[in-house]
Amino acid sequence: MPPLTRQDTHSSIHSYWSDSNPGLQGPTINLHAAAKPLMRLMYHRQVLAFIRKNRGSPLSTPTLEIYLSYFPWNYVSSATKHAILEELIARSASEADARAIVGSPVFNGFVQMLGSTDVGTRISSCRLLSSVARHESNILPILKLGVCHRLATLLRYDNSQVIECTLDALCQVAHWSCPFPTDFLLQDEKMSEHVLKLLKSPLPYIRLKSCTLLGRLSSHRPLWSVVEVDVCEQLASLLGDENSRVAGEATYALTQIGRWSDIEQSYVDFFAWNYVLMSLESPILEVRQWACQFVGSPVGGWRRACGILPSRADAVSALFAISLWPDGVAALANTNIFEELQGLSQLLADVETKVRIHMILDNLAWYKAGET
Repeated sequence: MPPLTRQDTHSSIHSYWSDSNPGLQGPTINLHAAAKPLMRLMYHRQVLAFIRKNRGSPLSTPTLEIYLSYFPWNYVSSATKHAILEELIARSASEADARAIVGSPVFNGFVQMLGSTDVGTRISSCRLLSSVARHESNILPILKLGVCHRLATLLRYDNSQVIECTLDALCQVAHWSCPFPTDFLLQDEKMSEHVLKLLKSPLPYIRLKSCTLLGRLSSHRPLWSVVEVDVCEQLASLLGDENSRVAGEATYALTQIGRWSDIEQSYVDFFAWNYVLMSLESPILEVRQWACQFVGSPVGGWRRACGILPSRADAVSALFAISLWPDGVAALANTNIFEELQGLSQLLADVETKVRIHMILDNLAWYKAGET
């Protein structure tokens, strides 16, 4: 089957009832308008038949060219275009077919569908990109086409389905370890602010995926120089989110941001320690684990806790709570806190604080003994 193109036609032979008949008085029929629904139906059936015929064969560039040829025409229905994209989404579960899609010269044509005026086509295009990005071998070709920039522009739309599918696609691309262009957040001056506003969305899935996206972007390189608003404070506010998955992804994002030593001071200065203390009492395991890891890490650090919390006694109380959790005592054991707490115990006069210090040291000793 050849690609769909506009065919040359013979000179029209006007029907007696056509509105092109100047001598006809009374009602007439616009034959072109009457034919369009029939054309849409004809092309829809043609596409479905072509899909069925080729379903058992590997995808090839000629096949993809035929699929793409249906998209520019207004007389091809949205349902037909959706059927093509849904077929490609299903086929891209196979790495070979996904590689054929991305490696084809017409792939950029499918990327252009992200700008379609039809919302359904835009959503299906996002889903197709998300699907082919599940295979690591496709990531570099996707990045070379500037797909991230195109996807980022869709985050500004009011349609929640478009935003959800866009976040899915960006998260899937950012999942892989290859160099990721985090500067797509700066393609316009409001883009970074808009991404962060999604953290406040009333829809849990959008909050969840926004956290995931920020976390994955931060795993590639620090975002602090990219984003001009208080990322940590907004993410920290989600640690108490009513949706446990959102809270878990917020902890993941905070952990990834805190990995970079060159943003250590900013990370701690902007991050409210009361969120850490609140997180220790969270019913969600991932949130408690993150709080333990944060304080035990070089970025968080118990010494910083001493400087930021109201008193050394409060800092010791926080460390004591952390040392009661298996993940917490493991995090503390990876620092030089043992020797420093011993020295602090000799300087303090408060009996209760000294007792807690000794209990922390006991927990650390038991943990280290269990390791050996």
